[in-house]
Amino acid sequence: MAYPQISKNTIKNACKFIYHYRPPKNLTKFSNPVMFWRGREEPIPEKSEKILRDYLPQMKTEVFEGMGHGQFLHEYPQEYVEKLKIFLDN
Repeated sequence: MAYPQISKNTIKNACKFIYHYRPPKNLTKFSNPVMFWRGREEPIPEKSEKILRDYLPQMKTEVFEGMGHGQFLHEYPQEYVEKLKIFLDN
């Protein structure tokens, strides 16, 4: 276990949040562009993406092959910044 002092209740709450979270209904009123980036090796964000798509149909997705959570940011920070700048400038 990564955190030996973590309680079973904390783990239970984290799993509940990850697997049962529903965005607020008023999120459908958000009309600005949205970009969803995730690594191909991330199963949970794929589920989150599907949930968010119902609320944010304008959302665009980019999946980074062979990468896990936050890996693109940490291993390729310059490329990440460039992609982010392009998105924000548009």
